[in-house]
Amino acid sequence: MSFGGVSASIPALLLVAAGAFKLRRPYTFPSQVVAYDILPRQPSRAVGYVLPPLEIVTGVLLVFRTDPWSLIAAGLFIAFVFALLTNLYRGNRELSCACFGPLEGHISGAHVLGNLSLASLSLVAWSSHSVTTVTDVTTAATLLLTVLITTRGVASLRASSELMEGVS
Repeated sequence: MSFGGVSASIPALLLVAAGAFKLRRPYTFPSQVVAYDILPRQPSRAVGYVLPPLEIVTGVLLVFRTDPWSLIAAGLFIAFVFALLTNLYRGNRELSCACFGPLEGHISGAHVLGNLSLASLSLVAWSSHSVTTVTDVTTAATLLLTVLITTRGVASLRASSELMEGVS
């Protein structure tokens, strides 16, 4: 297991998952890109159709070869940070993050930090020039599932607590 390989695998797995979720709703995602109001309507729609396959291809190739795909992944995450920060600055906090289908929520500073972290991991992968192994991918998947289960569990506990406060 190598730190560079795990650093490449985490953004790779997330890009593939995000792209796959977006492809499951091919007509919804372009509208969500338009709602971010970063580009004019037609280029935004085009981005909405091109981005999901680009995320999948980038993620898959990032596992097999970090150069130049880790830089492309970092660029995608930085573009997401720009779109998020622009809309947070505008006060558009009700926008959907548009990332993972049923797991998505409204945009927040947490999304900005998450994308900055993924950009950083992509740059670590680029600088390490390491070969990604099956163990690296398995370790990254385990870490991601642990984070997902923990955050969903905390959210469920918080919702239960709020529900109980409303009953008493």
